[in-house]
Amino acid sequence: MSRRVRLARRSPLAHALLACALLAGAPACKSSSEFPPAWKEGELSVPSDRLLWEVTVFALESERFPVGSGLDPTTRVATSGWKHSLAPFRNQGWREQAQVRYELVAPGRYRVEVRVVRQTNDDMVRPLDLRYAKWKDGPDDEETAQVLLQRIKAWVGVAAETPPRAGGSSPGGPR
Repeated sequence: MSRRVRLARRSPLAHALLACALLAGAPACKSSSEFPPAWKEGELSVPSDRLLWEVTVFALESERFPVGSGLDPTTRVATSGWKHSLAPFRNQGWREQAQVRYELVAPGRYRVEVRVVRQTNDDMVRPLDLRYAKWKDGPDDEETAQVLLQRIKAWVGVAAETPPRAGGSSPGGPR
C-alpha cells in the first residue's frame, strides 16, 4: 500500500477527532460573557480592617445597593444585592450589582477593586414586572464603580483623620 493511500485513510479519522475537539470547546467559549469585567482600582491606607469594612458598607448603602449575605469581611469580598430600575420598554430596564474586593499589600495598606455588573431586561411582554424579567449581560457600569471607589477612599480618609471625641459621647449626644 502506498504512503498516499495510508494518509488518505487516516485523514477522515483525524478530521473527525479535530471536529469533536472543536465542538467540545464550543460551549465553554459561548458561556463566557462578551463584555469583559471593568474593575476600578486604587490603594488606600486604613488603620483597621473594621473601619475599611464599615466604610464599604456605608458606600454601598449610599449608592442604594442592597447589602446582605454577600458581604464577607473574612475574605475581604463584598457583593451587593441587585439594584433594579425597570422601564416600560424592552432593554431599557436594568439591574446592577456591586462587587468590592480588598487585598492587603502592606500592613495598614490595601488595594481595593470595585466593579459594577449591569444587565438589561430583555422581556417584551411584561418589562415592568420583575417576576418575568429576562436579564442579559451588558457592559459594566464603570462610572458607578468609580463613584463607589472614590466614596470609599474619601470616607476612609475622613474617618482616619477624625479624632475621637473627648468623654466618648455619641455622635448625636451632648457635647
